[in-house]
Amino acid sequence: MATRYTRRNFLKNSAMGALAISGLPGRSLGESLDPVPGQEGTQVASSSGELEQGCFHPPDSVHPWIYWYACNSNITREGITADLEAMHRVGIRGVLYMEVDEGVPKGPVRFLTPEWRKMIQYAVEEATRLGITVNMNNGGG
Repeated sequence: MATRYTRRNFLKNSAMGALAISGLPGRSLGESLDPVPGQEGTQVASSSGELEQGCFHPPDSVHPWIYWYACNSNITREGITADLEAMHRVGIRGVLYMEVDEGVPKGPVRFLTPEWRKMIQYAVEEATRLGITVNMNNGGG
């Protein structure tokens, strides 16, 4: 029976691989492999426990971003909150919000109307509450 390769297993194996690479000759465990100019002296994990802790509980600065599409203004306050809370639950900490309209029936909140602007303001407030950064595309669908 094949075992399921879970996110946790992937992260653990990736951390162990990084630990193995950092232990190659000529490198110390606390030395960055490729220092970023201006950030010389940046430390990486100094122990396997620290590395594992960083993988399973990463800081918000390294969490992924996603595209967040609103399909032809089919948006509601309840939907915004549900989307953002689900994103937060799975570790998303940034979104690129985009309106799209190809082949999608028109929704109740028309793009760039005062009501749409209120919805976007609400989305930013909800995202801020959850620690999610919002970036926006510069045009509708």
